[in-house]
Amino acid sequence: MFGCACMFRHKKTGYYWFRRAVPKRFRSIIGKTEITKSLGTKNYEDAKRANRRVADEVDALFEQAKGKLAASAAAPAQNLAPTPGRLEWDDPSFTATDAERIAQQWLTAFVARDKAIRDGEDVKSEGLWALQALDVAQQPDALRTALRLNQRYIATPIVARLIEAHGLNFFVEGPAGQRLSTAVLRAMIKAAEVTHERHQGNWDTPLQIATSQQPSAPSPAQAGAAASSISTVTVTVSRVLEDYLTEARLPPETERYWRKSISLLLELNDLHQSTPIAAVTKQHVATLKRELMKLSARRQAKEFKGLTAKQIIAKFGDDPKYKKLDEKSVNMRIDAIRAVFSSAVRSDIVATNPAALMSIKNTKRVKAKPRLPFDQADLETIFSQPMFNDPAHNGKGGSGFP
Repeated sequence: MFGCACMFRHKKTGYYWFRRAVPKRFRSIIGKTEITKSLGTKNYEDAKRANRRVADEVDALFEQAKGKLAASAAAPAQNLAPTPGRLEWDDPSFTATDAERIAQQWLTAFVARDKAIRDGEDVKSEGLWALQALDVAQQPDALRTALRLNQRYIATPIVARLIEAHGLNFFVEGPAGQRLSTAVLRAMIKAAEVTHERHQGNWDTPLQIATSQQPSAPSPAQAGAAASSISTVTVTVSRVLEDYLTEARLPPETERYWRKSISLLLELNDLHQSTPIAAVTKQHVATLKRELMKLSARRQAKEFKGLTAKQIIAKFGDDPKYKKLDEKSVNMRIDAIRAVFSSAVRSDIVATNPAALMSIKNTKRVKAKPRLPFDQADLETIFSQPMFNDPAHNGKGGSGFP
């Protein structure tokens, strides 16, 4: 409908990419001449499926731009000038905190609406509960998988309604829209959990969890303080890790390594996933660094079976029989933690990175191999060569001595 979507393979990385030119009539609204997006895979068949999905998203973006043009054409001439209500590709002032606040408001409304529907006798009499219960148990895990795979488009219908309801001025597909989509997708997971619990007959606890976490909107006079409070109190280590992995799109093996690194940081400091991100300090990273130097490099041994890292260190950390992690391995764990916390710094969630400058300096020095002196037999062998004794080797181009 809006031109051909091209799929190409990056020459250096091998990953497939989506590319489509933005029609000239939409460029003033979208702010781009071309839309490109990584499809996140090197497999051709997977790339084709992802390409169709992204093409549908871009079609929706163009449809919105088309509607905006039609509305502008129908408006009086004096209203054609840009206004604050004009949709833009991005709104940098719309932060992750704003997205979380709107998503939690949606979640609270969903929980209340779900209860009202369940209280309706006409709905119950039609047997809709039985139909809904067929897939309600699978919804939380399906949504968690979507979040892990960065499939934020699942939240697009809800996000589009929220953008309109809150008078926001950006497209769903832009960076601000994607921040809101991520927050809404997390809220959808909680909504699915509440629905599932209610099907099991558990009403009060899920409802309290869903509504008690809703952050209140700050007043203009308290905006800075409220934003700081939300960042330092409600944003957890788990939340920052998931946000980072969603944006970084690491290979599966690297993602597992990153998760394990954060898990070790928490375990060795008696912290947990719900620990506020601002509560993690340099002392915690220093403890991690010190304890990892006591951890066995090979944890597949039968005596380690069923033990946590902390238990292995407590039981075998001082035993010289077991080879410990080297400096490079420890630094790799710290590098992973530093990368995750750097994303929190960039998002203004925390002011400093506790893992900065915490790597272990390489104390190993390459020992020079001692040179043994030549003995008498070695000297006789060397100086008995023709180049030292045959006059023919002393001529032009020779290697001997005059």
